Amino acid sequence: MDILIKIILATLFAALASIEPTIPFAAVVFFAILLDCWSAYDLNRRLKKSYPDRVSGKFETRFALKMFKTFLQVYSVILLLYWVDTVVLKNLPYFNMADIGAAVFCALQVISVLENLSSANGANWAKKAQRILIDKSKRHFDIDLSNDKK
Repeated sequence: MDILIKIILATLFAALASIEPTIPFAAVVFFAILLDCWSAYDLNRRLKKSYPDRVSGKFETRFALKMFKTFLQVYSVILLLYWVDTVVLKNLPYFNMADIGAAVFCALQVISVLENLSSANGANWAKKAQRILIDKSKRHFDIDLSNDKK
């Protein structure tokens, strides 16, 4: 029984050692997802003030589950890219696919945050930003604002 416990522990620590260099990526990606989730919640609260009968204005568990699922998916891709970097492309210096993958994801999250912040926002910068960004009040909360006054 002792040898079995040692084998299991050795396997677990070997797996942990293989992903340890990607933990900083996980922290950055998690922060980006958390920031996007916060901005979506803030948008939901703003929409609740303008459209109380169409939006709950509350944080919903399904959004937290979606956030966790997104984190697992993105971290899995970053982990795969890291292994490709270190195992398959180990002779290519200065080319880190995991870095690029994390940076692209974070850039997309920044765009999503800007969309959330500019949606249903009367500020001058938000109106200008809405010319190029998606209005998330329509997409995320199934609200058709086309017939409403702005």
